[in-house]
Amino acid sequence: MLISKLGGTKFLTVVATAGSYPKALIEFEKVDGSGWTAYQPGVPFSFGTVFQQTTRTLKMRLTNFGNPSVYYNMFCSNGRRY
Repeated sequence: MLISKLGGTKFLTVVATAGSYPKALIEFEKVDGSGWTAYQPGVPFSFGTVFQQTTRTLKMRLTNFGNPSVYYNMFCSNGRRY
């Protein structure tokens, strides 16, 4: 917002929110496929035993744990917006 007055011009930043902020819940698929493990800062995620020259693929789930009427944007390394 630009405000003009005698003696100069000033800029004013206006920020508004509606409801609470979105909260990310990040979970990783359990090694045995039986459910999900919530991410905890400082706790390493395990892929279980993965033998040499093999691949194990597990899913990561990102959920809005905050107000359901508020959305968030996620950008992935491939440049796509979700």
